[in-house]
Amino acid sequence: MRLAAQAVSVELKGRRVLESVSVALGEGRITGLIGHNGAGKSTLLKTLAGLLKPSQGAVTLDGQPLADIARRLAGRRIAYLPQDRIVHWGISVRAVAALGRLPHGSTAASVGAADREAVAAALAAMDLAAIADRPIDQVSGGERARALFARALAQEAPVILADEPTAGLDPAHALELFAILQKLAMEGRTIAIALHDLSMAARFCHDIVLLHSGRVEGAGPTAEVLSAERISRAFSVHMRLGQFDNIPIVVPIAPLRP
Repeated sequence: MRLAAQAVSVELKGRRVLESVSVALGEGRITGLIGHNGAGKSTLLKTLAGLLKPSQGAVTLDGQPLADIARRLAGRRIAYLPQDRIVHWGISVRAVAALGRLPHGSTAASVGAADREAVAAALAAMDLAAIADRPIDQVSGGERARALFARALAQEAPVILADEPTAGLDPAHALELFAILQKLAMEGRTIAIALHDLSMAARFCHDIVLLHSGRVEGAGPTAEVLSAERISRAFSVHMRLGQFDNIPIVVPIAPLRP
């Protein structure tokens, strides 16, 4: 499915956070949202997920205004993983993943075979099967992050929006997560992730949206957007781009002097 923001502006508490942002997320592609702290990445993801209402512009899903789509139906089409890792109840890791089935009308009292299969597959993908019955408040921060991503996977939505999904993950699980995202993209899913690791963005994202102070500084194929000059200006840091064993790397060198 194609998810797009068209000249979207968003105000929060009287402050303009996004200014006339237009982005289009393509099927079968991973789009990385990058930018300095406060650039608007999380706000853009929430707006694309329908959790924030634009003050101007519109978000569309396959050309239809997202605001016109029923909430439960939108929940079947868009999975959203927030930046925070808060779970308010001490339910099991399995129960957290099973929350992804709620848009499909599933509840604890009405779990079908398709629900069980989706949850089991999500737990296995995130390497959580061994701790599936452990209370979520008794696992590590990284395990909690993986459980919440398992919830998004169990949702089986064609669009996945994730805010810093690798935060708190060790290198092995971060790489495994990107392998999962690549597989989902190959299946035709539409994926957008906010992240701070520019080397990971250069390595795994097909497209990049570079935000700077609520505006789009650059958008398009990763190789075109990630120039040393552009990202140095956006992050106020001298950056160098290179490769190690044909793997792209982005290295911050020093802050730009005013």
